Amino acid sequence: MAKRTLEIPFSRHRLTEIRETQGLTLTALAARCTEQGYPVHLSAISKVEVGTNGPSPGLVKALATALGVDVGDLMDPKAGEPDGRVGEASIPGAVGPTGEGAGGRGSAAAAVAEGPPGGAAGAGAVRAAASAGR
Repeated sequence: MAKRTLEIPFSRHRLTEIRETQGLTLTALAARCTEQGYPVHLSAISKVEVGTNGPSPGLVKALATALGVDVGDLMDPKAGEPDGRVGEASIPGAVGPTGEGAGGRGSAAAAVAEGPPGGAAGAGAVRAAASAGR
C-alpha cells in the first residue's frame, strides 16, 4: 500500500529558546537524551537548531522529555489552527490529546509522540510515514 507523509511543523526556534531558557548547553541536552535511552551527539541537535537537518519523531520525543516539556511545545505555534494548536491529521489508530480517537484521526503532536517505525525526517518539519489503512 502507498504511504502517506505527514509534515508536522517542528519549530527549531522553540527548541533553542526552551534549551537556552533552562540554561542548558547542547552538550548537556545531548547527555540528557542519552541518559533516557536515546543516544544523540550534540552536533545532531545543533544541526536541528540551525535548520540543517530536521529531527526524527524519536528525537523530537527525546528532546521534549529531556527538556521536561510536551512535544507540542516544540511545534510552531503559528501553524495549524487559529488558536495556535497543531491541527489534526488523518493517522489511522492515532489518538488525540484527550486520549480518545477521533474517527481514525489523531493530533499531529500525538503522532510525533508515538513516532512510527521508519519515520523520515525533513528540513523544518518532522515527517512521519503512516501506512494507509494501518
